[in-house]
Amino acid sequence: MSSAIAQTYERLEIIVIDDASRDDTVELVSACDDSRIRLERNHRRLGQNANRNRALLLARGELIKFLDSDDLLDTGCVAEMVEIFADDPAVGLVSSRRRIAFEGPVTEASEAWLARFGDVHTNFAAIERVNDGRALLAEWLAAGLHDNWIGEPSAVMVRRDHLLASGGFSLYVRQRIDSDLWMRLLARSLVGFVDELLVTYRRGHQSEYVVNSRTRRDWLDRLWSLEGLAADLAIRQGYPELERLLRDERTQAFRTAMRLGRLEDGRSVPVGPYLRYLKLRALVRLGHSTALFATLPHSAEPAHDA
Repeated sequence: MSSAIAQTYERLEIIVIDDASRDDTVELVSACDDSRIRLERNHRRLGQNANRNRALLLARGELIKFLDSDDLLDTGCVAEMVEIFADDPAVGLVSSRRRIAFEGPVTEASEAWLARFGDVHTNFAAIERVNDGRALLAEWLAAGLHDNWIGEPSAVMVRRDHLLASGGFSLYVRQRIDSDLWMRLLARSLVGFVDELLVTYRRGHQSEYVVNSRTRRDWLDRLWSLEGLAADLAIRQGYPELERLLRDERTQAFRTAMRLGRLEDGRSVPVGPYLRYLKLRALVRLGHSTALFATLPHSAEPAHDA
C-alpha cells in the first residue's frame, strides 16, 4: 500500500479490501493517517474474483488502477497511465512493462517462466502508445489465446465504464482471471501502452498460480474465457476464428470428462467444474442471458457482510 500512497498523482481514492484475512492487514491500514484510504472488510472470504469485483463496485473514480498486495508501483505509475486516458476518451485499458521479482532464489523453473512471461507485450507484432484493441485481440485469437499478452492486474489501469460493460472479473475462471477480462476489454476499446517499467510484480512460490497448477483446478479456464467472449454477439460475429476455437475447446473438455478427468498426457483433473459448466450452458439454452458467462454482481455489498 505504501507504493500507492507515494504516487505523484494525488487525486487518488485508495480502496483496501481485507478478504477475511487472519493477518494484521486491518490494523496496519487503520494506522495509516491518510484521508484517501478507504478500508473495507469481508467477514467471510469471497475469493480473488468476487473480491476484485467488489472493489470495482465500491470505487467512485472514473479510472481503476489495480494493485495486488505483494506488488509495487513506481511513484509515477498512475500519472503516466492517466495521461494516456486523458489524451483519448476511447481508451479503455492501459498497461505498462513490469519488472519481475522472484521470492527466494532464482531456479531453472523461474528462469523458464521469465523467458516466457517476462516481456509479454512482445507477443504482439507491434504495440504503440495507443492501439486498436480489436486488432490486438484478433492477433491474440489467431495465436490461440494462450498465455497473458497484457500483464498482471498491477500492470494495468482501466476505465470503469468499460469494466462494467465487460461484466467484470469472471466468477468461473480460476487462474486466467486477468487475461480473461483483458480479452473482453480489448474487444470494446482502444488500448494504451506505456513502454516503461512502472510496476514490480513479485512472484511467490506459494502463489495462487502455483496452487492452481498443482491441483489443476484451472483446467477449464480457456473454455470459460472463450464462452465469455462468445457471449457477446458483436464479438462473436467480428471474430470468425472464435467459433472454431470454442468448438474445439468444448470437444476437448467433453473428451476429458468422458475419461473421468484423465488428460491426454495422463494427468488427472477434477470433473466437478465441468458439471458446473454444463449446468450454465443448459441455463443459457433454456433462454437465460449468455451474459451469465461473465457477469458482474449488481451490489457492492456481499450478502454475508455486516
